[in-house]
Amino acid sequence: MRSPVRFLPAALVAASLISTGCSGPDEPVRTVSDSTLVEVLMDLHLAGARRQVDAKASPGLRDSVLALHGLDSTSFLEAMAWYEAHPEEYVAVYGTVVDRLAEEREP
Repeated sequence: MRSPVRFLPAALVAASLISTGCSGPDEPVRTVSDSTLVEVLMDLHLAGARRQVDAKASPGLRDSVLALHGLDSTSFLEAMAWYEAHPEEYVAVYGTVVDRLAEEREP
């Protein structure tokens, strides 16, 4: 008779596979509204442009922009993970960003 201990690793692997099923990784949760993301992306673009023009611009400018909108790096990355899972939504949001930046550029 075989020892039950020998079957333990196989049983653990099987239990793990059964418990996860075929659902894949958890769906990211939407944490930031489209309108907020538009404002954040606009400000990040403007901050990036400022850094290109002014080498003395604060290296913490990105974090300041996020804080201005009530976000931190983690919450921003979580928001972007949701949009990565929903690219059609991101394309719409980014189109708005481009349009608004173009409007600000015109005199």
